[in-house]
Amino acid sequence: MDFFNNKGFTLLEMIITMFLIIVIVGLSSVFFVSRQPSEELKRSVRDIVTTVRYARSLARTVGEVTVINIDIDNKKFGIEGKGDRPLPDKSTINITDPVNGITSNGIYRIEFYPSGLSGFAQIKIESGDSKFTIILDPVIGAYVSN
Repeated sequence: MDFFNNKGFTLLEMIITMFLIIVIVGLSSVFFVSRQPSEELKRSVRDIVTTVRYARSLARTVGEVTVINIDIDNKKFGIEGKGDRPLPDKSTINITDPVNGITSNGIYRIEFYPSGLSGFAQIKIESGDSKFTIILDPVIGAYVSN
């Protein structure tokens, strides 16, 4: 019986392997946690653009004015009477239009008419290093720029 020719792992090999796994998991979790606010902001921007497109379509289908309310102070938005969706807590929102200038507090209303037209506005959303501008064109709808 040869006691030292066992074909298992030594305790030192197990400790080194566990250490490497912990380091890899730790580094990857830091990467994903640091990207989370940026991804949350991107999701909110996509939600706003989708809501704008839906409101325009709804106004044309129903034949009535459809309104989107953006509550800058409480960081939420939605189609009037259909419920609100949240925006990221640490984000800042500024809305610029030719009539009212820059709006950075209160509730901003965007009206969509049965003809498919709406007002013109730029919605700027920032959170940390991420900045997005949603441009509402009265004719073609909404698009996003960085």
